[in-house]
Amino acid sequence: MGGLALGEEVRKALVEFKESGKFIWSYADLLTEGGFYISSVADELYVSPVGDVEWNGLSSKAVFFKGTLDKLDIEAQIFRVGAYKSAVEPFMLDKMSEASREQTTSFVNSIYDQIVSEMAPDLGIESTKLHDISNQMTVQTPQQAIDFGLITGMLYRDQFLQKIADKIEVEKTKDINFV
Repeated sequence: MGGLALGEEVRKALVEFKESGKFIWSYADLLTEGGFYISSVADELYVSPVGDVEWNGLSSKAVFFKGTLDKLDIEAQIFRVGAYKSAVEPFMLDKMSEASREQTTSFVNSIYDQIVSEMAPDLGIESTKLHDISNQMTVQTPQQAIDFGLITGMLYRDQFLQKIADKIEVEKTKDINFV
């Protein structure tokens, strides 16, 4: 997706476009949280029958350099005041502090809650249901995504293109202009 900020901008543009009354259909071979976030605006959302689907929430990873610095006999000079000043932790610890874990979890959950709250009305699914699907990791295939109402259906790319051609009444799929 290119990052959540970019996804949010693309999604906003699609919402504005949708207000024009024109249809939006989306297709994916691989549909992850970022793709779901953007594509949830679509009137119809299709995934390849041999595609992959992920709706299992967001995560964050932290990288730590203390072990490497120790092996290189380098001592980081760190000045820090307060428990929630974790920017320097990768240089002084080999794992996340509880304070850093707490603030990172809060940040990731806040972003995820925003994504879910924006998607839920467009998908016609309660936010709590989207959270449950994610927390239980019950959607991993296109068929499961259909069963839970996350996507419209499964089509191969050529079938999707033909569906669009039929909708806009053009004979050849190569004559379709895409955005």
